[in-house]
Amino acid sequence: MDAEVYCRNDALLRRLCSFWRPDEPVQIPRPLINYLSGRNSDAALRKLLESKSITVRLWCSFPATLSRGPSAMEAAVHTALWNVAFITLDNTIYSTSQLEDVLEALQTVTPTSVVVLCAIAMIKSRLIDIVYFQHPTLKDQLPPLRHSLLPAETTFPHPEFLDGEVTPTTLLPMDMEGPLDPAQQGLRNRIIEAKIALIAELLEGIGIGSNFDLHKVSETLRLLFASVPIPCGEIHQSHQTRLANGMNNLRLVPESNQLLNPIVESNIFEYYYQAACCWTSDEDRDDTYVDPVLPGYPWLDCSACTQIMASLEKASHPRAATIHTGIGRWGLGLL
Repeated sequence: MDAEVYCRNDALLRRLCSFWRPDEPVQIPRPLINYLSGRNSDAALRKLLESKSITVRLWCSFPATLSRGPSAMEAAVHTALWNVAFITLDNTIYSTSQLEDVLEALQTVTPTSVVVLCAIAMIKSRLIDIVYFQHPTLKDQLPPLRHSLLPAETTFPHPEFLDGEVTPTTLLPMDMEGPLDPAQQGLRNRIIEAKIALIAELLEGIGIGSNFDLHKVSETLRLLFASVPIPCGEIHQSHQTRLANGMNNLRLVPESNQLLNPIVESNIFEYYYQAACCWTSDEDRDDTYVDPVLPGYPWLDCSACTQIMASLEKASHPRAATIHTGIGRWGLGLL
């Protein structure tokens, strides 16, 4: 089929979708699922999904489709959901109830495929961002610092703030600069801790999966890491261990570099990367030398350092060797 025919078909489907206006959540029509899962054109899918009315109807209808759709369509439904989530989550405002309903339906899917794990991670990450904004429509009305999307295991040093209110902000964690009150700084660190825990959980699932789309997984990781700022405080040891185990598990995945690259390119090891870049040996220091001010915090403990360094040795990205050096020197004191 030539490009002109594809373009005509894309335009026809967009026109037909404009007439799909269910009064209540229903199963998504099979032809639309097939298109969303099988159209091998990012531009065509984005053109369809730039219509907010269509994307909202899709999100409202995914729970019914996931729970009541024909088993023969499961893989197509999961791929369609991944495409919709990847394209729309960061640039469309949904009600949290819509996302939570889809998340609830996804968590009942068995057996869980890697593409489902990726969709769950993207939705959870977006909901975590909404916790930071203290969106008033969240179903779980726990205090922000104790919200169920944030991990119970935490290094948050001010327990007296856990049940308190936090001043609302319009900034995401990576945009916060300057002095913050302890509760606001605590929430920022809790968000970073939660994102690292979420990514670690996904990496663990990837390591035991098989026959999955490497491109979708690597793009999911890039999307998740894009919303994780440089860690500026401690991260609980349990999340460090899971992250290190998850990275180690990638050795079992063919072409693991495609999955290691988004990790190496991310902000989470920026302290160690900059430390290695700025390091000056004792022999090269003179009376004017001043220790550089490094971004972030050296958050890795010794056991996590050892495993992560071993994983980085298998990465081909140019940053990997520098991060390896930084972790070895400032995490383990080996170099």
